[in-house]
Amino acid sequence: MKKWIVGMAAFWLPLLAILIGVNFYVDSGTLFHGEYEEMAQAIMDGKCVGIQTSDCNERLLKAYMVTEMPKDPDCVVIGPSLTRSISAEVAGEEELYNLSVGGANYYDVLSTLGLMETYGIHPKRVILACDVAFFHTEIDERWEMLSDYAYYMLDVLDGVETEAPSGKLASNFYYAGQLFSLSYFQSAVHYVRLNGISGLGSTRIQIVDVEDEPKLEIMHFMPDGSYVCPQSTIEQTVEDVEKSAEDYELFSYVAEECDLPSDRVDVYEKILTYFEENGTEVELFLCPFSPSLWDRIDLDEYPLITELEDFAVSYADEHGLKLTGSLNPYNVGITDADYYDARHVRREAQGEYFDFTE
Repeated sequence: MKKWIVGMAAFWLPLLAILIGVNFYVDSGTLFHGEYEEMAQAIMDGKCVGIQTSDCNERLLKAYMVTEMPKDPDCVVIGPSLTRSISAEVAGEEELYNLSVGGANYYDVLSTLGLMETYGIHPKRVILACDVAFFHTEIDERWEMLSDYAYYMLDVLDGVETEAPSGKLASNFYYAGQLFSLSYFQSAVHYVRLNGISGLGSTRIQIVDVEDEPKLEIMHFMPDGSYVCPQSTIEQTVEDVEKSAEDYELFSYVAEECDLPSDRVDVYEKILTYFEENGTEVELFLCPFSPSLWDRIDLDEYPLITELEDFAVSYADEHGLKLTGSLNPYNVGITDADYYDARHVRREAQGEYFDFTE
């Protein structure tokens, strides 16, 4: 028995060491090598921050941005990746902070608001995504690192007196479980195949002055927190967008044969009331699906999409809010050529199709 245990350990321990070593060293999602306080401070200081690998912990980055923001900024953008490229220039603002994060769901939006409430931040204006992800009930666990702020904000919206979260934000090793992840290992191998390991070191970030920003071909954040795709994404063609639409798993974001959940609608309306009571002007944004993806959607199978747009239009009309965009691309006149993929509008097309100025 002892010999069997020793033999198994001799077999599995080296493989486990390789798994952990590759996941930590390559760190394709910049989970363990992201100096997020430093990155946020650089953005607040007017620098551009580039990420060497294919992703980063945006939730932690934007959380640290909140801790350094002025108390009454002119404009804040809140939403998923669909809104994270909205810039100060496109919004007609000199001072804008884009707090959007990729894959933002119901709890991510609440976490952002909870952080802002905790640090006493009440913007003059907010551009708020009205997106299917907020109303989707099946969500991943990425939001959980800031869950205290989400639950705190739910209490605030319900008028429940409660203490704001305190203590240091989550560390880089919140996702330590990813060291043992086979899928994270696969993404690491994929990254190395595409890029090699020459760019990997103790840090994954590049901080440059704005005038040097065009030289950054990697994904990066501008001084307003808005996101710029890596050059490989910018070079995507219409054919790539069409292929992305064919492969798009809509059910991951919108449940089939599901109506707009009344409990999520209730919370969304409370958020809008919260902004109104704090003197914040709200602009709702419906980001359109790409035409290629829209043409593949059976709206009878996904009634939530139509119901969401009807809700946004009705609420904006009733409360005098500005509403920009539409989930239906044909209402906007946008084309596949204006997208990076099935869902994300090109940064340079934002100002052409959407009037975010006051």
